[in-house]
Amino acid sequence: MRRSCLLAVAVLSVFAPSLSPAQDGYFSDWFARVDKTKEEQPHWITPIATTTPRLEEEFRYDQLWQNNRQGITTNNYDGGKGLELIPCEKVEVIFNVPPYLAHNDPVVHDGFGDTAFLVKYRLLSANEKHGGYILTAFLGWTLPTGNQKNGALHATITPTIAYGKGFRDFDLQGTFGATFPVADTNLLGRTYSWNNAFQYRLFRKLWPEVEMNSTFFQVARTPASIRTSRPRAWCSGGSRSGAGLALWWEADIRLPPLTFTLPTTTRFSRCGSRSDRPNGAAKSAFAEPLSLTRVSAASRVRSRVPSCLLNPVSS
Repeated sequence: MRRSCLLAVAVLSVFAPSLSPAQDGYFSDWFARVDKTKEEQPHWITPIATTTPRLEEEFRYDQLWQNNRQGITTNNYDGGKGLELIPCEKVEVIFNVPPYLAHNDPVVHDGFGDTAFLVKYRLLSANEKHGGYILTAFLGWTLPTGNQKNGALHATITPTIAYGKGFRDFDLQGTFGATFPVADTNLLGRTYSWNNAFQYRLFRKLWPEVEMNSTFFQVARTPASIRTSRPRAWCSGGSRSGAGLALWWEADIRLPPLTFTLPTTTRFSRCGSRSDRPNGAAKSAFAEPLSLTRVSAASRVRSRVPSCLLNPVSS
């Protein structure tokens, strides 16, 4: 054992000098690499619900309050968001912190939800000067770490294709993906989601947005059910930041009870990135502040969705 330790120390002493410059170069060039990656893609704002095909580097925190027909409010702390990093060109990794669910109901136990991860690989992209388009592949997965029945029964895998196209001040961002549980597929079912966000930039600081979201799922051998949502209106201020109001409601052919949801989103990212200024705008007009807060209100219809849908992977 002692000889093995001495051998390991000797090997590290030989190779450490050669590895140190590479590591120093990798981390010292981190922000330059991030700026270059973001400069090669469109400079749209991230939708409030739809996962953007753009690569981002930030920390995101969501807070949701959901009030049901009985007047009971469920608090969702963090909303399953977390740290988003760009470790190399064309790649983003997202580490989502498990949300904590406080049901405020003596019958339902509080607890943490599932842990989720997401990897993005940008296939094609061009900024506004070269066509304003993007195509990105996602691979997300969740781990059943939730306690007190606040998570799914099994891990899930979600491959997704994301796309976006800009036309001057208008842009479309969308995703199409499928969620597959790793076990008990006949019980949990498969889920297919199609989301689209339509945005228009006004006065270089406002981003009105309408989102359309649809979910198709099938449990066991029953016919596939369709869950759709009406347009979500959203307005955000600033090039990549601001505050606004979102209103949406959802329709489900299976279950009609209404709930009311109030979510907020906060994001922290590095200031003064050149890639956040569309069309070479001045830094003073489009400098990104330290934090981003969004507030939205929703009136939505609950649905009998399989438990694997309770912790979707998103950005």
